[in-house]
Amino acid sequence: MSVGDGARVGPGAALLRGVTVGAGAVVGAHAVVSADVAPGAAVGGVPAAVPRPVRAVSRPQPAPRAPGAPGPR
Repeated sequence: MSVGDGARVGPGAALLRGVTVGAGAVVGAHAVVSADVAPGAAVGGVPAAVPRPVRAVSRPQPAPRAPGAPGPR
């Protein structure tokens, strides 16, 4: 069993012998992982399946202010 950097494994999850969890992957609580998990994937269930890839969350940027407008308080 090998767990990559930044990977998160939920409580009660079972990683079977020989499984590799890629960097940044997420394994849901109580999942049973019987196959390798790709980097950045999210898996869950019994047996664990990939419902969707994990995407980076970007924060919205503030709208530009008009020249001469007061700044944030």
